[in-house]
Amino acid sequence: MPEPFVLLNGSYVPASAARVSVLDRGFLYGDAIFSTMRTYGGRLAHFPDHFRRMSGNLESLGIEISWNSADLLGQINELLRLNGLKDADAIVRVQVSRGVGDKLGLKDKVRATPTVFALAYAIDAETLSRRGKGVSLASVPGLHAGGAARLKIAFYAKNLLCARIAKTQGADDGVFIDGEGRVAEASTANIFFIQDGRAFTPSLDVGALPGITRAHILALCKANSIPAEEGAYAAARFQEADEVFLTASVSEIVPVSEFDKKPVRYFGERPVTRRLHRLYDELTAKSLSPKGDFPK
Repeated sequence: MPEPFVLLNGSYVPASAARVSVLDRGFLYGDAIFSTMRTYGGRLAHFPDHFRRMSGNLESLGIEISWNSADLLGQINELLRLNGLKDADAIVRVQVSRGVGDKLGLKDKVRATPTVFALAYAIDAETLSRRGKGVSLASVPGLHAGGAARLKIAFYAKNLLCARIAKTQGADDGVFIDGEGRVAEASTANIFFIQDGRAFTPSLDVGALPGITRAHILALCKANSIPAEEGAYAAARFQEADEVFLTASVSEIVPVSEFDKKPVRYFGERPVTRRLHRLYDELTAKSLSPKGDFPK
């Protein structure tokens, strides 16, 4: 199997040859943002949404970078081509760090040239299978402080720990519970529950990441007369719900079969979840970016 290429600061290099300084602030402090996208037949889904969120996150962190969506899309298309993925269903991750600064420590003003990195790889069968077989979840308290919505920064140790703790409890993934007992999100996905035909999801004020798929699901609910609400909900609301599902750009909508070892009531039928997945499939098909090579 040929070695994959990665994109690093505008150049395409074999993954084993890519080098980032140990003084890069992304490595030292997690001073970086990222976005994970999915391609369908080599075409990126919802790319403008991802680019807007990345740009907004960079602005919030004060990372100054000169880039535009057309150039980045062209670079990603070339990366897909080099890795034999130009017609494949794949995962693309783009990360931007502040780069190597002129000072160490948590200084207010640091001059640096951002590091832009991207990789692409084929989506795995296990991820694809979750759409049908679902996942089980376990509550993981003590890791999430709650509060305002977070940026999608590159420090994910807490998320990895959440998933690991859940697996020790026999679940597929973990759910962050804040200090007040409220559900925030899963380790790498937003979460919804359905009760009596209504959709509910933790609000950004609880600390849920403003996920792109989450936003699309809320918009689809509004456009298709499915009542939807954002709020603060204890784990018991999810345990007692008719349906529960996760949302993320790569895995789309993943039904939940168990929450804290309690079976979800209508996991098998899940009428609202299935309807939303059909609507999301239609929306995604309309969002796919054009194919093309890196601009000459």
